[in-house]
Amino acid sequence: MREEKQPVQKMPGILMPGTKEEIDELVAHHKADCNYHGYKFGWGALGESEEKDVKLVEYCREAVGDSRLMIDIGMRWTDYKYALRVSKEYEKQKIYWLEEPFAPDRTPDFGRLSE
Repeated sequence: MREEKQPVQKMPGILMPGTKEEIDELVAHHKADCNYHGYKFGWGALGESEEKDVKLVEYCREAVGDSRLMIDIGMRWTDYKYALRVSKEYEKQKIYWLEEPFAPDRTPDFGRLSE
């Protein structure tokens, strides 16, 4: 089977800041530098609280508009129910993917979350 070639897509990886203002500033900086196809935010301030995790991703969505939005939790979530609640909120923000919500040894939680 012949594989179709996919175009290269430019997407910066941005350490998740803790405020809306910082997110807006970073996205504005990256938009000025290059026409990116999407934005990946991760680690940083994620995993501190459920409310903050949801608000930060809402701020990211507002800042990047319709561009692809990827979120990397950086293995900071340790509770499946917490992850499920936050992930359902992330669905409203139409994130393109959610990366590393748990540490690698939490295989059952990965399976449950993907259902």
